Amino acid sequence: MMVSKLWNSCFPEFTPDHVHRHNFYLCQWQRNTQVRIVYLFYRWITAITCLAALVCSLLDIGRTDEHFEHHYAKWWIYLTHWGLLFCTVQAWLAAWIVTQGMMVEREDFEIVRQAKKSRLHHLYWVLYTCATVYAFIVTMCYWLLVHNPGK
Repeated sequence: MMVSKLWNSCFPEFTPDHVHRHNFYLCQWQRNTQVRIVYLFYRWITAITCLAALVCSLLDIGRTDEHFEHHYAKWWIYLTHWGLLFCTVQAWLAAWIVTQGMMVEREDFEIVRQAKKSRLHHLYWVLYTCATVYAFIVTMCYWLLVHNPGK
């Protein structure tokens, strides 16, 4: 019962009146209705950086210890890796959505703005919420349970 209330509060009913598609394309501090190239670069740089961190984590780049044979099988058990995976997928979806918004012509932007969101927007919204929650959980768990200031 409590879980369903929490789920419904995080993912409200998706209707065209609730959130417009342009909320996914534009920066929140932006005044005009066209996607800025700087914001597009920011989204792609963020996506590439997240992917690089994920690849380094998967391949264990930078570790000087010897590799155990079951290292890759254990990768999935760590909450930090799941958080990194969610953040990476969310960043790539964000970059793709902003790129789609950049391809829309100026005169068509107002028409597309009122259109119903696609499943891609819905998936992005869910992944964004999960990635944000994971980031806070991982941070709190580290600082409260793992970090030892005496060492």
